[in-house]
Amino acid sequence: MKRTFARFGVLAAVGMSLVLPPAVAQADDDVTRRGSCNGVSKWEFELEKDDGKIEVEYEVTTRREGHTWKVRVWHDGDRVFKGTRVARRDDDDRPDFEVELNRPDRSGTDRFKARAYNTKTGELCRGTAAI
Repeated sequence: MKRTFARFGVLAAVGMSLVLPPAVAQADDDVTRRGSCNGVSKWEFELEKDDGKIEVEYEVTTRREGHTWKVRVWHDGDRVFKGTRVARRDDDDRPDFEVELNRPDRSGTDRFKARAYNTKTGELCRGTAAI
C-alpha cells in the first residue's frame, strides 16, 4: 500500500513538471522565459535580482538581418522602455537584438512584459516574465 502511494507521488511530480510553464530557474533569484513570435523569430526574457535591482534582458533572435524592430518593455504596467533596435549578426552568426535595463526591485512580485514589432514584415513578439 505504501509503495503504491510512493509511486503515485513520483508520477504526480513528473506529470506536474510536464505542464508547468517554460520557465528555467538558474538560481534562486534568476528567471528565464522563452517563446516564439508569430513568424520565424524567438524571444527570451532574463531577469536577475542584484543588490535591490533587477537586471532585465529582452532578446529577439530572428533570421532577418538588418530589419528594424519597434520595442516596448513594461514593469508592473509602467512602460519603462520605448525604442527601436536593428537585428545584427552576433557571435553565433544569428541575427538578433536585445534591450538591457536595470529596474528597482519593488515589493512583491515584479512583472515584466515586452513587445517587439518588425516594421518591415509585421512580425510580432510578445513575452512576459515575473520574479
